[in-house]
Amino acid sequence: MGRVILLEMFTGKSPTDDMFKDGRSLYEFVATTWPERVMEIIDPLLFLEEEEIRNDKDKSPIVHEGSTSGTNLEEKIKESLVLIIEIGLLCSTPSLKTRMNMKDVGNKLLVVRDSIL
Repeated sequence: MGRVILLEMFTGKSPTDDMFKDGRSLYEFVATTWPERVMEIIDPLLFLEEEEIRNDKDKSPIVHEGSTSGTNLEEKIKESLVLIIEIGLLCSTPSLKTRMNMKDVGNKLLVVRDSIL
């Protein structure tokens, strides 16, 4: 159950939510949207703080090389979320042989962090 924590954090859904009672899983819910429609499943609460600071770039924790436009910010966020959700899927894949180990998860998350800071 702990292996789906990234998917839970970024979707705002739990594997025990009512929408998964009919045999569908959080993993399947996310996998069907990744990567093209990943923004459809991301918890909108994740963007509340970014919306508040978008108008005040001095407060933004995200540093963008060469550009401060909203479009580039949105694209950078989407790229990062696609990578994070991919890691979440690799952590929770039904096949034990293809699951990512925690050391690799940490390393990949550091790469994502470094790409946005």
